[in-house]
Amino acid sequence: MIAKVVADAEQWGFTTAIDAEQWGFKTAIDADVANLNKAKADGAKVIAADIASFQAVGGKVRDQYIAKNPLIADFYGQAKDL
Repeated sequence: MIAKVVADAEQWGFTTAIDAEQWGFKTAIDADVANLNKAKADGAKVIAADIASFQAVGGKVRDQYIAKNPLIADFYGQAKDL
């Protein structure tokens, strides 16, 4: 499996996993920008996201899962500061 991934990466011109990762991020971002511009051009009303509201709701949901599942709590404890 690893050999296939390396071969595929070389076929696309990636020399490292970081190159592939950066390409993936850029491709996803470019697609999101293009889709948003198309939505605007098609007449969609686009508003700025209220990140604080999303974080408040997400925090409550996260806390419920952490309280009920020690495995999720452990994972969150390890990953929250990354």
